[in-house]
This record gives sequence, C-alpha cells and structure tokens, in this order.
Amino acid sequence: MASLRATECRARALVAAATSALAIACTTDDAETESPPGASGGNTSASTTGAAPSTGSQGNPSQSSGSQGGASSGSGAQGGASTGAGGSGGGAPNATGCLGAPGMQVGPVKVSDEGPAYYPKVFKASEATLAVAWKQVNQGTLMRLVDRQTLQPLPEEPIMIAGEYDAASQVRFAAWPSGLGLSYKGTHWSDGSTTCYARMFAPDLTLLGQGIADTADGACRSPSMVHDGTGWAYFWIVGNGGIGLRFLDDTGGWLSTAGVDDTDGSGLVSGFNPLTQRYVAIYEKAFPMVEGSEIASAEVDLTGMVHATGTRISDGDLTSRFPEMAWNGSGFGAIWDDERNQNGYYELYFSALDGHGAPIGADIPLVTSADGYVSGGRIASNGQVYAVVWRSAADEIRFEAVDLAGNPIGSEHILALDVAEHAAGPDVTWDGERFVVVWFENTQGVQTEQIFAAAVCP
Repeated sequence: MASLRATECRARALVAAATSALAIACTTDDAETESPPGASGGNTSASTTGAAPSTGSQGNPSQSSGSQGGASSGSGAQGGASTGAGGSGGGAPNATGCLGAPGMQVGPVKVSDEGPAYYPKVFKASEATLAVAWKQVNQGTLMRLVDRQTLQPLPEEPIMIAGEYDAASQVRFAAWPSGLGLSYKGTHWSDGSTTCYARMFAPDLTLLGQGIADTADGACRSPSMVHDGTGWAYFWIVGNGGIGLRFLDDTGGWLSTAGVDDTDGSGLVSGFNPLTQRYVAIYEKAFPMVEGSEIASAEVDLTGMVHATGTRISDGDLTSRFPEMAWNGSGFGAIWDDERNQNGYYELYFSALDGHGAPIGADIPLVTSADGYVSGGRIASNGQVYAVVWRSAADEIRFEAVDLAGNPIGSEHILALDVAEHAAGPDVTWDGERFVVVWFENTQGVQTEQIFAAAVCP
C-alpha cells in the first residue's frame, strides 16, 4: 500500500535503549461485553457532554519515566526500577525481575471514593505515581493518581476524562516521554454515534493535548494509540469496517491518515518496535474456511506504509476475539479469547510474536474452561516475564506469570477480597519493581462496586 504520509514524514529519533521494556495499550471496558457482577441493568458506563474534559493539576509531578516504545498501553515495562517499594522489602530483584518475594506485596487497596465504579485501567505516570482510570456511574470516566509504593490515592480529587452524557469506553493508556496518553471511544447520548478521542497528560495529569480520529461515518471502535518517540500513531476500527491509522502530533493535531487492513471485528491493540522503528497492530480478522474471526497482525512504518497485513496469529476454526499485547524488549506476547475447543466456553490463548508481529511457534492455551476461565484477560511485561490476569468462573481475579515463550512460572495468585463471586474487569501494568493489578469488586451488595489495586510479584 502506498504511503499517505511520505511527504510529511517527520524525522524520528530513536527511542530509549532497545533492551528496555516498552509499554502497550490498556482498555477500561474489559471488552465491555460482560455485565458487572450482580448488576441489574443499571447504567454501568459514564456519559459525556462532548465538551473538553475538565482537568486539573494534582500536585507532586514527579519525574516522568521517559520514552518507552513497545505496545499501546496497558502493559509493558516503563522505565527503570527504584528501590524500596512499599511492601516489597527492597533488595535485589528475583529471578523474574520483580522486587520482592512471590505473592501480593501491597493491597488490596481501595482506589475509588464511592460506587458504583467499574472497569479500571492502571498505568505508571511517574517514578512516584500510577494513574488509574475507571467508569463512575452518574459522573463519567474519572482518573486519579495513586502512590506507587503504597497504592494509596493522592489527596487531590479525580479528574474527569469524559462526562456522563458522552459514555466513554474501550479506554487505553499509552506511554509518552512527556507523561502518558489515553485513547477512548465516546458514544454520544443524543444519536448513538461514536467518536474516538485522544488525550495527552503530564505526569501530574495536567492536560497537554487532545484530538479525535477521523470518524466521518459517525462510528469507531477499539481505538489504540502508541508513541514512537516524536509523535503518535492512532489506530481504530472504522464504522464500516477496516482499520484506520491517523498520525497525531504531541498536542493531538492531525497530520495524515492511512488505511491498514480490512476487518469486521471489534478488537484491536497497537504497539511500537523501536528496533525496527515500525508499528505493530493485532486485531480480529475473518479468514477463508473459518467460521468466526481469528487474530491477525499488521506492520506499518513511520510513513504509514504497510509492510505486512493479515498475518495470522491464532490457529483455531471458531471465533477468536479481544486481543491484548505486551512488548518484551525484542518482541511481543499476545493473548486472546478463543472458542476453538467447541465446548461452549472461551479459553485464554497465548502466542509469542517476533518484532514484526509474526507468531513464533504454535499458539498455546494459558487458561482453559476447565481451569475456570471466563473473560477479561490482560497482559503486561517487564522484559523478562509476562504477567497475565483474568476473571475466573468464581468471579475471582487471578494472576499468573509466564516466560517469554508462554510457559507458566510459579503459582497462580488470587487477588480478590473476602467476598467471593463479585470481582471482574482486571488490568495489569509493570511499575518498575512489581506488577500492579486493578479490578472492580462488589463487597456490600449490588451497585456498590469499588476499584481495588494490589502489587504482586510472580
């Protein structure tokens, strides 16, 4: 496919050292196909007015973790570790690169102020803080900073990303040398049309830039943005099918647009490889002689030229959906829901990908229906291992580490509180010393869901 940005391609600086792990994109909606535990049809998503979100400085703007390459957010390592993380006991990293003994280091800690609150996402904002975003019923989509050591919320009030009348979903974080990026889909209450938004924040959550993708058909889904060191690539699935790509500057300004591939699916996540200076996206795609969608990848350079598209990753013959991806410093790890065993349940599968997004070896089951997998698989990496979290059949949040080939390391950890059958919507990120997991949980009855966080070592 010919480049649509060749005449305006910006000079690109190499991002941080190739051996450092990079970041990938996070979604706030847990694919937004499952209902909150115990929900009785109430409004579980925020809406917005379409106006620019109100933002405010939250103090303590600790130094940013720097350029990070890798996949569009949610997972991936983000800068070097600092010493003495709360609950980890300090000391040298263990064999998995984590600072501390296996198990929960800190938490669970309540992050939201009141309920109902759903579908959180977490990302490292600075060496001192993490950013957590979630849906707050009757308010909108909120974001706040928490202390990276203790996971306790900072005293400043959460900021609003999207208001009550412009429901935000499919939220993803992304690494940025100047702070962090955030993409989401907004559904307008007046007519049901959707717009894909981009927001750029300083480490203290001051809004530095904002923009939208090209959604002339009034529909978009699964937005995912990734920074390459000097600018943004913003991927999304357009309303009439196909994957769109728009390049944005650091203020959210439009530069140019390209097409990547056709798709009728609803899952997409993007990443960046600083070694090749190319973007990689994985997504749902239909293949001949396959009843449902499978997972495929595409590789795009800095000019928007597509170098590979429709590279098949999953190898089933029924539906594969909801891909997620993490960068490990030289390649990617991908997970997705897979229906291939025809037992009426989805299972969580994994594939190691090279730096171009092509699979390395066969895909493998990580969590089967016999193991109690339900939904919500998320993945992060620190460059040595992957951390995978999911919602079990008992509505527990489970955590497991695997090596870069997908082989399990150590034991599974259950991260729920004392009340069983009321936890869902997990997300995970690497904070430089430990993996941090967030989820929502109902501990006092329907419509009292709160956001919780825990720090975990494999």
